Amino acid sequence: MDTEIFRHDASVKRLRELVTQNTLRDRVTELFIASLATGVRRAMTPLMAYYSASQLPAHDWERFDYAAHNRYYAQETEVPCAVCGILHTDKISRNDQISDFANAGRCATEPSHSHLIDLEDVTNIRLEYQPAQVQVLRLLLTTIDSIDPATSTTELLKQISQAKILRGSNNASRLWCLRILAQLGVVTNASIPEYTGAFHFHGFLQRIKMQEDAFSGMSHRADPVWPLSAGRGTPPVNWALAHRLFPQLNRH
Repeated sequence: MDTEIFRHDASVKRLRELVTQNTLRDRVTELFIASLATGVRRAMTPLMAYYSASQLPAHDWERFDYAAHNRYYAQETEVPCAVCGILHTDKISRNDQISDFANAGRCATEPSHSHLIDLEDVTNIRLEYQPAQVQVLRLLLTTIDSIDPATSTTELLKQISQAKILRGSNNASRLWCLRILAQLGVVTNASIPEYTGAFHFHGFLQRIKMQEDAFSGMSHRADPVWPLSAGRGTPPVNWALAHRLFPQLNRH
């Protein structure tokens, strides 16, 4: 297994450089829509990487003082940056990471070295976008919007599956689709109205606080994932944000 060493400062700098390209933004938007219509899961994740990177502030590594915040890390290499949460140094197999993206659309929804791998691989994704494919996204969002926000994520996934909206999807890929939309803010957040990771940077400590507040009443056996596990707001879909992120919704 060939691994590469990724370092915080270099990754942050490169990510910030990549997202200055409007053509990249347009391409990852088209890929996300096409992935929903075709079931090509590899095409789903770059949108998350792009918008996460677009909000990254310019900064150097700052070690998180975990003891001061009652956190624990078994090894020094696990300690994240206090600003963004990215590790100082990480060894990653680029091929294994890309395979993970392609398997179920699984990806980091918070700043990560893996976002760099994702965005640098976009030119290798040979999936053509068709304008009519935006109707699949529209139908997905309309379906989510029609389901009572008090409905559990498990039941929501079941109803999306029964509606047969997402071609070639499985439960894992549908879940990751929802997680991405929730992090972007298209699927709304019951805990924080107007929450969006697409147009606002949430620092590492801020993310910890948001999650602690949202999940404080949950059973210790629960394994919540921010922000989807915080529950959907009312209405469940932020259509204004959806149209901003996906201008194709305005054209067809």
